[in-house]
Amino acid sequence: MAAPRWKTAIENALAKSDKSTVIQISTVSTGGAARPHVRSHIFRSFITPKSLPSLPVLLSSTDARTPKVAQILANPLVEVAWWIEGTQEQFRIFGKASLVPSPDFTFDADTDMAQSDGESFYDKCMKSGVLSTADTIQGDYAKIGLNLAYDSLSKEPGFDWEAKRVELFKTMSAHMKASWCRPTPGIKLPRGYDDAKKWPERVEEPKSGDPDYEQKSKDWTTALRNFSLVVIEPLDIDYVELDVVPNRRTHFWRRDVGEEKSVQWEEEAVVP
Repeated sequence: MAAPRWKTAIENALAKSDKSTVIQISTVSTGGAARPHVRSHIFRSFITPKSLPSLPVLLSSTDARTPKVAQILANPLVEVAWWIEGTQEQFRIFGKASLVPSPDFTFDADTDMAQSDGESFYDKCMKSGVLSTADTIQGDYAKIGLNLAYDSLSKEPGFDWEAKRVELFKTMSAHMKASWCRPTPGIKLPRGYDDAKKWPERVEEPKSGDPDYEQKSKDWTTALRNFSLVVIEPLDIDYVELDVVPNRRTHFWRRDVGEEKSVQWEEEAVVP
């Protein structure tokens, strides 16, 4: 089965505008009013299960200590907005987010996300079916397996989520890696921006014989521990093409079929 047309459209657009990898991911806050939150992420790549070539997932990353992590765990339904300037195309991708943190990651006892139910944070993130679809999604989407691609990848011989997490971490720049050695994002700086002068500016993989091997090892371990994958499994895509006249807009939606759960994408032209 061929890749879905929306994925081909994204790949074609990125081939012409390869710097347009910044996406916006929205989540909803936990507790009280359902306040929306949106932030910029970097699209890293697609991963496609061998058994489900029609269901690629989007791969990004985050600091496991950020508030979005609690929001995704409480309600993993997210929407991605992706504007590709070079081709004048917009993709809005509604889907289900999964997290792949370090197996060693735990929250400090005084953080809002500290676990008190005996279940490790890693197990909580890796658990299937964290979303009650019947309560959260109306209509046909209530019947969809929201961890279908994620679970399929987990079962593939030779595929390992932790290995993928470490692999992606190593592709990051030394300056980016250093961002995961800072204190928890969003907390107050007691002495203002002067505090930031103490943070490492670069984190590089330690090598035997380095004069500062011990500090490099400590920084590398800290950064890798706080680094988490964000995996988004698409359900519904709105695709707008503004570089053609008249403009075009296409709605794609996912349908799971068969006992073995294959995926088909329906599409229709709609008014831009």
